[in-house]
Amino acid sequence: MSGRMIVIDGPAGAGKSTVAHRLADALGLALLDTGAIYRSLAWQARERGVDWDDERGLAALAEQLRIRFEPVPVALRGGGASQRVFVDAHDVTEAIRTPAISEGASKVSRHAAVRAALLGLQRGIGADAVARGGCV
Repeated sequence: MSGRMIVIDGPAGAGKSTVAHRLADALGLALLDTGAIYRSLAWQARERGVDWDDERGLAALAEQLRIRFEPVPVALRGGGASQRVFVDAHDVTEAIRTPAISEGASKVSRHAAVRAALLGLQRGIGADAVARGGCV
């Protein structure tokens, strides 16, 4: 599966993340969790005092978002996350899964300028993962 990108799309709540996690594990590929990217932006906006309705402020923050994913080996998960999520040096894996940040991710994703800014980030992360073997 070297050099491939598998994309899963569908409506909210359809189980895309569950399928993506399982498929990435089964194929031994990296996981590009776009939902975690939006959640991370919402978390960082809250941390920096940028309102989730401030499209310009969020887009500027999105342009500077430094996020990385680190896989957690299956044997070490114990039912936990398949990867850790870092924004700058902060491990935000649990922080971005709270109801408040879920709401924030929904709000920030509504802004066209935010989606445009994060698309470039997603493409970069995806291209890097494909160069290292592939991703879901």
